[in-house]
Amino acid sequence: MASTLKWILPLQLLWAVACPGRAQVRPEITGLASRIKAIAITSASYPRQNLQLKDSLAITLLQSATVEELLELTGHPSPIIRTTALFALLGCPEKASLELQELVPLHFYDTAEVQIEIWEEYKSNGSAQVGEVFLYTIGGYTNSLFWQNDGYALTETKQMWLDSLFICTPTHFNELKGHLFWKWEPRQPMYPCIRQMVESGQDNQASIFLAKYQREADIELITSHLPTLRGSWGSNTWLPFRFFRHPRLFSFLKNNLDKGWTDRHFQLRLAEYKTGEAAILLDSLYARILQLDKKKRRPAVTTFARALEGNYDSLYAPLYLRILTEHSENANLHVPEGLWLTHADTLYRLSLAWKNGGRAERERSAKMLPEIINYLESFSVDSLNAEIISRIQPGLDMRYYVEHQAEMGATMKAYQHIYRTKAPYFVDPLIEILKKDPLAKNRFFIAKLLHEYNDPVIDERLALLFREAPELARQYAGGGRGRLFFKNFTYHANQK
Repeated sequence: MASTLKWILPLQLLWAVACPGRAQVRPEITGLASRIKAIAITSASYPRQNLQLKDSLAITLLQSATVEELLELTGHPSPIIRTTALFALLGCPEKASLELQELVPLHFYDTAEVQIEIWEEYKSNGSAQVGEVFLYTIGGYTNSLFWQNDGYALTETKQMWLDSLFICTPTHFNELKGHLFWKWEPRQPMYPCIRQMVESGQDNQASIFLAKYQREADIELITSHLPTLRGSWGSNTWLPFRFFRHPRLFSFLKNNLDKGWTDRHFQLRLAEYKTGEAAILLDSLYARILQLDKKKRRPAVTTFARALEGNYDSLYAPLYLRILTEHSENANLHVPEGLWLTHADTLYRLSLAWKNGGRAERERSAKMLPEIINYLESFSVDSLNAEIISRIQPGLDMRYYVEHQAEMGATMKAYQHIYRTKAPYFVDPLIEILKKDPLAKNRFFIAKLLHEYNDPVIDERLALLFREAPELARQYAGGGRGRLFFKNFTYHANQK
C-alpha cells in the first residue's frame, strides 16, 4: 500500500509511482481501441451490479488486451478510450488485485466529458466527466443510484488510503467530497494536511473536515474559512457547526444572527445546543419571523418548527406550544413526542379545540389520538370514553378515507381501543350506531365487534335487533366487504 507521502506528490508523478513498469500497448490493440467511438454498458435494473461493456469492439478489447495494456490505456489521450479501458478493467476477473484505487488520483483533473449509453430494460443516455467516472466506480463517491452498486468495492485499507488522498488533494471534483465527509471519521495522520488546506484556502469545504477534530485551537481558523457559495454565505456555511459544538462557536452564531437567521441549517445549529441561552436566542429568531409578510411567514414558520422538532428539548416547550397555538392552521407543523412528557394536559386541551377547527387542525387532532388515549387512561376515564365515541360516528367509511387519512387512523385507533378493552360503556353507543349507520359493511363490522365481547346478554340484544330488522341479519350473514375488513382489523389490533 502506498504511504501517506504520496498525498503530497505532484499528480504528474503519481502515474510512475502507481505503475512502475509501464507496459507497451501492442499496435493491434491500439488500432482496435481507436475504432471505439461510443461507450455502452449494461446493468440489471436493480440492484445495478457488475456493469458490463456492451459495444462489440469494447468487448473484443477486453478479451484481447492484457491487464497491463488496459491499465496503460486508462491514460490514453482519447476520453472514450480512457473510460472504456476503465470499464474493461472493472470486468476483469482479477480486478480486486489490480490496485485500481491508484488510478483515481491520476484523473483528479480529468474533466473531459463522455456520453455513456446505459442499457437496462430500456436504453438511456448519461454523461459524465472522465474523472467523475473513476471517482464513482472505484471510489464510490456518489449518491447516484446507477453508480452506487457498480459491483466493485475497495478493501477497507485501500478505501481509507483513497479517502485520505481525495480529501487532502485539491481536485476539479471537490464537490464530490460532500458525499464523503458525512461518513468520514477524522484520523490523526491527516490532521496537519487538513489544517494546511484550511489555512491556504485551497478547498472551500476544508473547514468542515477540520471541525470534526473538535479542537478549540482551531475555532478561529474554522470561523475564518467557513464554506461559501460563489463567495457568499449559505446553508453550507453552517455545516462545521454540526460537527463541533463549543461555547465560542455558539457565540459566533449569536453574533451572526443577522446573517443566518432565515437559513434552515443556521436554525438547526442553534437548536442543537439545547441550553437556556439557545432558547432565548431562538425566541428572538421567532420574533423576527413574525415580522415577515404573510406570504414569507408561513414557510419560515414551518422551517423553524422543523428545526426545533428535530432537536426538541423541554427548554423549547413554551416556544413550540406558542408556535402550535399561533399557527395551528399550518398543516406542516407536527407535535414532538417529547412535548407530551411535560405538557400533556395542554396538548389535550388543544386537541379538543382543533377537533372542530379547519382541515389541518382536525387532522392534527386525529393524529394525536394514541397519545390522548395514553394520557386520559391515567387521568380521566370518562373523558377517554367520550373521546373514543366521538371518533366512531355513523357514516364514517372506515376503508376509503382517500382524502382524510388522519381521521381514518383515528377511527381505527378508537375501534382498536374498544376491541382490546371491551368496556361495557361502549355497548349502547355501538348498538345505536349499528341501527343508524348507512353503510352495510360498517354495520357488519360493528355487529362483529359487539359479538367479540363474548357476552350472552349482548348477543341476545343483537339477535333481537336482527329479528326486528331482518335486513341487518341478511347483511351480517353475507358479510361482504365488512367480513374482510374485520379480519384485517383484528389482525392489526392483535399486533399491538
